[in-house]
Amino acid sequence: MAVIKRQAETNNDTNMTVGDLIKQSQELQNDSTQRLRVLTKTSEESTYQWNNFVKDFCHSSESYYFNDKLKVAALLWKHVKHSKQPKRYSHDLVKIFSKGISQFRK
Repeated sequence: MAVIKRQAETNNDTNMTVGDLIKQSQELQNDSTQRLRVLTKTSEESTYQWNNFVKDFCHSSESYYFNDKLKVAALLWKHVKHSKQPKRYSHDLVKIFSKGISQFRK
């Protein structure tokens, strides 16, 4: 419901009522394809994805071996962001892109 509310605010939709929010929220809960489309269209979702990616990378054992963790996370994120794979950190990313991040190893 919060996503729908933020979209209404972004679009300056001053006619939306609480009833409209509830109705749209219920429709999204019943239609997973539409829900995914709505969630991935928001700018907040890409921010959440990045934040979770960085958090997961920094909590991983692999991050211990790098001096500038945020820089490494940004380089890995660049690859993930433009791929069709899920926008999440995985341990395999360090292995796959080791050549591009090796300069940041301790």
